[in-house]
Amino acid sequence: MQKNNIYSRKINFSGPFFFQVSITNRCNLNCLHCYRKDNSATEFPPEGFPALLKQYKKILEFNDCRFGRIEISGGEPLVAQNLKPFLSLVQKENIPYRIFSNGTLFNKSNINELKKMGFSCVQISIEGEEAINDQIRGKGNFKQTLRNIKLLF
Repeated sequence: MQKNNIYSRKINFSGPFFFQVSITNRCNLNCLHCYRKDNSATEFPPEGFPALLKQYKKILEFNDCRFGRIEISGGEPLVAQNLKPFLSLVQKENIPYRIFSNGTLFNKSNINELKKMGFSCVQISIEGEEAINDQIRGKGNFKQTLRNIKLLF
């Protein structure tokens, strides 16, 4: 019986390929709906980054995808101690990326640092209007996130 693996057949996919990497389990929030209730210090080990990116490139090449992007999630990626080493490698490999964030930890300093590492795309989550968002994510998070979004521009 042939072992079923990612290279056993092409997926006949012509669009962009987004590869999501959960870089950490840690988060600065404790949202009611979050499936990551274990706020341990578990992070993707930096020594695994080169192999991960090699597999990503193989998938793109094997399926004739002309465009791809790494989607960096967590937990909250901005609390990850391994974020900078990962982004340095992603930048060195010239791979576009997007960060999924709750938006509460952005500041001028880390935004400037991220921009030096090719940062140009972010997806920030809110839960709706202020009262609903703060009920789910914690009081004051809605306003903090909006203030930080302004810093991105």
